[in-house]
Amino acid sequence: MAALPILSTPTETFPPEAISAAQLHWEGATAAQLNFMRRVYERQVANAARRRAFVGDVPVADLAEIETGVQARTAAAIACRNLLTAARAQLRQLQQQGEPRVQSVQRIQVTSGYRSASQQFASWQTNFPMYYERTRDSRDPLAGGAHGAAAVRWLAAYIGGRLGAPGYSLHNNGLAVDLSVIENGVRLRAITTAAHIQLWRQSWLFEWLTRHAADYGYHQNTAIDEPWHWEYRGTQATATPSLLATHDESEAFLLEHPFPIADERFDFDPAESLSESQPIYTVLDGDARIRTGPPQWQVTARRIPRYTRVQIRETNGAYAYAMGVDGTDYGWTAQSNLGTFYKDLDRFATIPLVPLLPLPVRSEWSALKQAMVRTYNRLGGLMGAIAPLLTIPLPAVLAVWYVESRGASHTPNQALIRFENHLFYNRWGKDNQERYNQHFQHGGHNGIAGRRWENHQFRETPEAPFQPFHGNQTQEYRVLALATRLAGEETALQCISIGGPQILISGYRLLGYDSPRAMYDAFQHSERAQVLGFFDFCQYKLGHGRNRGALLRHLAALNWNAFTRGYNGTGKVAVYSPRLQAAYAAVSDLFPESILNPPAEASRATHSLTAAWLEETTPIAAGREELTHVSLLRSHRGTQPDLVLRWNAMSPSPRQIDVVVHLHGYSSDRERMSLSRTKEPNSGLVNPNNAADLSLGRQRPTLAILPRGHYFGGRSGNGYSFPTLIAPMGLQGLMDFCLYHWSSQLGVAQPSIGRLIITAHSGGGAALMPILQHNNPHEVHVFDALYQDASALIRWAQARIRADYIALQTPRIDLETWMRSEGGALRVFYRRETATQPYSLAVHRAIAPSLSRLSALPDPSQRLADWYRVEQTPVAHGDIPRRYGWTLLGDITSHLPGTTPPML
Repeated sequence: MAALPILSTPTETFPPEAISAAQLHWEGATAAQLNFMRRVYERQVANAARRRAFVGDVPVADLAEIETGVQARTAAAIACRNLLTAARAQLRQLQQQGEPRVQSVQRIQVTSGYRSASQQFASWQTNFPMYYERTRDSRDPLAGGAHGAAAVRWLAAYIGGRLGAPGYSLHNNGLAVDLSVIENGVRLRAITTAAHIQLWRQSWLFEWLTRHAADYGYHQNTAIDEPWHWEYRGTQATATPSLLATHDESEAFLLEHPFPIADERFDFDPAESLSESQPIYTVLDGDARIRTGPPQWQVTARRIPRYTRVQIRETNGAYAYAMGVDGTDYGWTAQSNLGTFYKDLDRFATIPLVPLLPLPVRSEWSALKQAMVRTYNRLGGLMGAIAPLLTIPLPAVLAVWYVESRGASHTPNQALIRFENHLFYNRWGKDNQERYNQHFQHGGHNGIAGRRWENHQFRETPEAPFQPFHGNQTQEYRVLALATRLAGEETALQCISIGGPQILISGYRLLGYDSPRAMYDAFQHSERAQVLGFFDFCQYKLGHGRNRGALLRHLAALNWNAFTRGYNGTGKVAVYSPRLQAAYAAVSDLFPESILNPPAEASRATHSLTAAWLEETTPIAAGREELTHVSLLRSHRGTQPDLVLRWNAMSPSPRQIDVVVHLHGYSSDRERMSLSRTKEPNSGLVNPNNAADLSLGRQRPTLAILPRGHYFGGRSGNGYSFPTLIAPMGLQGLMDFCLYHWSSQLGVAQPSIGRLIITAHSGGGAALMPILQHNNPHEVHVFDALYQDASALIRWAQARIRADYIALQTPRIDLETWMRSEGGALRVFYRRETATQPYSLAVHRAIAPSLSRLSALPDPSQRLADWYRVEQTPVAHGDIPRRYGWTLLGDITSHLPGTTPPML
């Protein structure tokens, strides 16, 4: 069937070199649907061809692997391997030298390279029926109907924002790579939010790449703001010109179309672009059948491949609709086929390893007790966060850690390992017995007495005497190196147990790792990976589905025999079970009853961490809580409490919750200032007419956070600042902590953040500016707080206004609905002839032109001015947040008595 051109002008023709629309097929589609599909495809390709040249499939002979399955053209792949080797080597050197900047840096990886046009074409074809159904209601009202020319243009732009046109990606030519790194507990990857890009540009890896990538022929594409994306151009920077249009051209096209098209901002591996709020699941069942939809749920002959990573788009009873992170639309399958890994959940990436209150180590204690307390002081924060969720007494986790590690602490890049000769024999030695016997011995083989896990010895040369090596880490690493030389790294690594929990690397899939090396590197770098790996191993060691979490349940019940049988093996029960029991008893007297016997309602039988799988029935009542000695704020000098939390009534287990963070100002009480007595009543979080009202004036589920600042005094002696929160991940860390604490206390799954609202009063405005450089809130309320340059606030507001304007040009998007759910808002208040007036007026002058231009446009754009305002007020400085804050939380567009527009 010939392609069906639908382009609106003679100059917009389908490029002849592109993959023909005639190759598209759609099983079960009508002739009209197939016609529409091909027209949409041609429109999207034509859009892309305006800005880039087509790149067809690169011959296999011209490609080479960089690592972990990622390919590029041969020269680019070799250069990238060299680049990665150099970056990792310098990182290790600096870490060994104790350089503070790099201690939190780990896992430098290449995540995306060459992607063929054919692969992208297949993905486009597979996903089109889903996009078609999802957008039906939006296309029906358009001129010409759901299959008309307007619908073609609309759907082409819609798909372009989600899936690039085949053959027009910067990755199709095999000369572009995307990199990732973990720094300060955050995985930096291809995520296009302003805050994430800012973190990338502040990272050690980006700094290193900026200085050294050109030495390996890699350069940034300066037409796009993607610090993770690097292009190979050889030794000459102009050898491979960018295929992307200028930034100005891209901006113009965005303004012309109702949805963003597939420029490089949307051109990255789908596995790296998933929403941070949506967890990634892994298919654990080797027989994960795909079913028809409701109500029949009939089993089909198709299966989702084991270990496929997916997201759940919808749930219905026991079934989930699975979408692959690569964009593949799999369909419905049983939820029991899927599982999550603790290591992949962002909520555990920022929880401190150390506990809020470390325990003293007393000299009169036994060596066992001292060692376990030292382990708690290193890891009790993260262990203590997860264990109650599973109703496991924290000392039980410490007991396993001590018995497996013998109390040894972790040294980066020298993690505790144990090489198992008998496993090496199973994987390599039985097929190479002569060479194995020259270097290794184990019980039950070749005349050696004992069981197979006993009497392990080795020698590096056939002439040397055999010698034992267990208990000597230097020797363990020598044995690992020998096995690597003989059998290769992948085989050798799967014969060691590693880290404090001594988990065999051969079980890397059970912990959610893609390769033995990935697990080895993670455990070598950090005890965080080891703690999370322990809980993941216990989740899936005995199976998934009904067997998921069996080891965790044994540990929760303190059934040491059953736990040992599953964790260490049947032959080890008599040895390990008494050791675990003794270790648990050694420290039980140090912990309160609530830790020794966590309430059963803190967990569900499935041990699932997914809100959609929890069955909650009791609504959450409005409440308030004061928190003292919060570890995250320990550097803030002042009087307790550290935090006040307030929340409104809401339905059980909300999926999302809005967050309000208030930054208070100076205090004449100085260091003795009490947050709850002095700042909370005047924060705008309290109903000025009814202090007992905890509703926050809002209908949406909302958690309000009032942190105490750091008392520094200053010239006035009244100064407070927020040093912890102005760090790049400071505010995010505070919100993560508060959400985790709040959900744990209420026994519900932790929700994601819906709208973020930041309010600032007086001196709190100084912290607001750097916070806006690292965060993108939906709303900002400024209560006479601009005593300094407000450029950061202006940049944020202008970006929000433009984003709202573009969104509101889309058909069928209602202004009220959009602005109250996704849109931005700014309210700035100042007092006339005071120090805040000039900076407040600067904000007004900066945003007024944009709002003025919009006022000339048809509704609804002209009403954006209701959401972005700078106003003068006669209210006393200290009383402004109390008078206005509560009302604005209820409705940000509220007209406030006495306020007037700026008098310029």
